Amino acid sequence: MQKLVPVRLCDEESVDSIVMFADRQTIASARVLRDSGEMIAPVTIARTGDMLYKAKELGAQFADLPPDQVVRVSTPPEVLFDEATIEMCRSMAVTIGHPKEDVSLSNNKELQKGFLEGIPLADGSHLSGYIVLNDQTAINLVDSGVDQTSWGHDAVLKRVETNGVVSAVKTKITSVNHLAIVQRGRAQTTRIGDSGEEISIVDQKLYDTLEAEKDALLVKVETLETKLADAVASKLSDEAVNAEIELRVKARTELLIDVAKLGDEYSAIDGVGKSESEIRREVAGIFTGKDVSGKSDEYVQALFDSAMESAGEVTLSDALSASMLSDSDRAAQPKKPSVAEEAKARRAQRYKD
Repeated sequence: MQKLVPVRLCDEESVDSIVMFADRQTIASARVLRDSGEMIAPVTIARTGDMLYKAKELGAQFADLPPDQVVRVSTPPEVLFDEATIEMCRSMAVTIGHPKEDVSLSNNKELQKGFLEGIPLADGSHLSGYIVLNDQTAINLVDSGVDQTSWGHDAVLKRVETNGVVSAVKTKITSVNHLAIVQRGRAQTTRIGDSGEEISIVDQKLYDTLEAEKDALLVKVETLETKLADAVASKLSDEAVNAEIELRVKARTELLIDVAKLGDEYSAIDGVGKSESEIRREVAGIFTGKDVSGKSDEYVQALFDSAMESAGEVTLSDALSASMLSDSDRAAQPKKPSVAEEAKARRAQRYKD
């Protein structure tokens, strides 16, 4: 099994056709300048949901794809809002653009232009907080309109393939280094690596259409997977099939033997091509002398049981012997009452006694 290695992610745009929503932070109305000149301002650091990346930015797991192929990466709330993730953001450095190297003690005087005030908080689908800028160049840049942010962090990605479409899910944020001030923050994506590529913006209608198509495909896949699971669960093994056949043959044979015990009056019943329920219904009709086609299966079963009780003293050998007699032999023998007639006679005798 391939070991999943954390990948560096920087939330600056790099993928064509990314939709920009209200994540753009135009925060002039909320900025506060201290007497010392420092700027304090609210900031959105990251968000949950799907984001778009290029395969070449996603590390070794996606090296088999064309470098510029767009891959959708999902950030679940439980990953972004994990306590460990939030703690790693505590007082992280603010930079202008993504530095080639992580901010550290050896370069922070050169790279760090401010810091996150304390730890961020979950705010709906976003991770938000306040930044303190203590560098005049950074403050001037924000005042000029370059006020987007891009989160520099490492994450473990799990590759997912559905109907040939490759996507990924962040399973863990392993480290957080800095928050960069950029020309265009990745409102809908988190960027891996800093290529400095520009992106074109499309309207939200197109994005919503693509999202709806994706959701429809996911529902279709789930439905097919459920049907497949049901089919696998219902498939009987060869042993089970043989056992079921034996049970049905045994039940059928016993039913035909029972019918044979009822005597000549029922000999016209032909079980070929008929279900066991249909055979019982014919027996019940002959036994009562009435049409029972509209009666329930329970009612028919009760009549069938009554017929069998009345024929209880007739053995199978008697029934078979009788069926083997020739017509002349049968005519020579004294005619015996039918099972139904015998049953009526016994009932009459009980009332008489």
